[in-house]
Amino acid sequence: MKIKILFFLSIIIKINIKIFLLVILFSNQSFSSDKLCNFKKDKYLKELNSKKNIIQINIKTNNLRKWTKNNLEILKSNGNIINQKLKKNYKSTIEVKYNFGTCSFPSKIRQTGDLKDHIKFSKGKIYQSLKIKLLEGNILGNVRFKLLIPKTRGDDEIIVTKILKGLDILSPEIFHIQVNNNGYQDVMLFHQETDKEFMEQNYRIESAVYEGDESLIWNFQDVVSSNYNYLEKFSLARMINSKWTEKNKNTKIISSNAYSTIQKIYLNKINKDNKYYFDINLLSNNKKDFIEKWIFFELLMLSSNCSHGLNGINRKFYWDSLHETFQPIFYDGNCNIDYKYNSRLIKSDFLNSADKQYYKKIFTNENLNKFKNKIAKLDINFIVENTIENNKLDTTKIKDKILVILKNLKELEEYLSENNDGEETEVLDYNFEISKLEEVFDNKSINYFFLELNSRDISSSNESNFYLCKKNDCHYQDFEIAKLFSTDLNKKNKYIFNDFKNQKNNLID
Repeated sequence: MKIKILFFLSIIIKINIKIFLLVILFSNQSFSSDKLCNFKKDKYLKELNSKKNIIQINIKTNNLRKWTKNNLEILKSNGNIINQKLKKNYKSTIEVKYNFGTCSFPSKIRQTGDLKDHIKFSKGKIYQSLKIKLLEGNILGNVRFKLLIPKTRGDDEIIVTKILKGLDILSPEIFHIQVNNNGYQDVMLFHQETDKEFMEQNYRIESAVYEGDESLIWNFQDVVSSNYNYLEKFSLARMINSKWTEKNKNTKIISSNAYSTIQKIYLNKINKDNKYYFDINLLSNNKKDFIEKWIFFELLMLSSNCSHGLNGINRKFYWDSLHETFQPIFYDGNCNIDYKYNSRLIKSDFLNSADKQYYKKIFTNENLNKFKNKIAKLDINFIVENTIENNKLDTTKIKDKILVILKNLKELEEYLSENNDGEETEVLDYNFEISKLEEVFDNKSINYFFLELNSRDISSSNESNFYLCKKNDCHYQDFEIAKLFSTDLNKKNKYIFNDFKNQKNNLID
């Protein structure tokens, strides 16, 4: 306990130093290597941290022939899904043109996106969404980011992320930027990644981050010919920053406990057969301030028609280790702030009965009034000032969008109040029928294991000893924590982390 307290105290000290010395930190990150730029960086400290000063990003891939060949393989492959094996990294140079000079950064780029709407053949060139990692330097403090085809996200996603920031809810920087990708020039969306820099810029302590695990869907060999959508409901969570666990024993314990908790929350969702809704009492650890944060997140996502981002496979979670709660992170909302679109969704009865039962608890007069008051107090000028000319956003347009959001909110409230699907049937916390998974994976090349996570078993060395079960076959086995949490290193094995030693009859066979 003393070690944990000292660890948290050290984190608090570190984060306060980071906040206090934020300008210096950006200086150390952004301006330490003048050799990469044709101007003196120390003269443009403020300007380099403003997106408005970026004229264009140019991408020049070292081996253009191999890069083009790989892109053509993606385009001509069968089906509408991008083969994961074709998402290869290629060394490139990212050139950033500012209105006061140019910087050139060595980098690695690859195709990103699940479906082929993320790659097009146009005007004899290839237009595609990219995932980028800078090997030196950074852009606006970011080392990793995506450049996305705007139609894969939509302009409304920019507005929603700004509103979320105004509500102190974690959301990435998203804005339009002019890009020249190996000769093809067009406007793209700059999309910040959820990484260490993202947490620092949002004044959060570095901690474990989780997201819905899509590998159950995209890694199956027969995914092109099969109906993969039904697998979404069985997807659990994966850790995005699994390397963080390698820092010390305490980061292992924090990550393991958080992982066990988020998997229980996913299993609870599967049990209750919710399409979108996650139990916010479990996510917030029943803490009032964090419950309110989750309520505002759910209300905004639904009223902005961002329900795509409420799917289990699209959600992201930040583990607040000081309060032992999860915080929502906006991701891939596919937002459409439109009243007619909202009306069509309601007419199609887009929520299932389990969702309706839960969302009725969210759409109360008290919650709605608090949310409306928060929205009314938002600084519209802040949203406008933090956009660039390519966004084509002005005060009037943003105010109109917010009015639509409030109108949609009213329609959703009436829709939920009209639906009386009987009393809610409670399912005991985390008891999960393994048969639900066996029905899906009997004919698939996935091994499912239940794994006991106990902080007493976690050592400070590379490997720790865990209790592992497949059906009723249980034994102890050594694992590297980071490998356990990384779906990239365990493509054929999935682990459900749970405390089940004393309730094996409930979980195994």
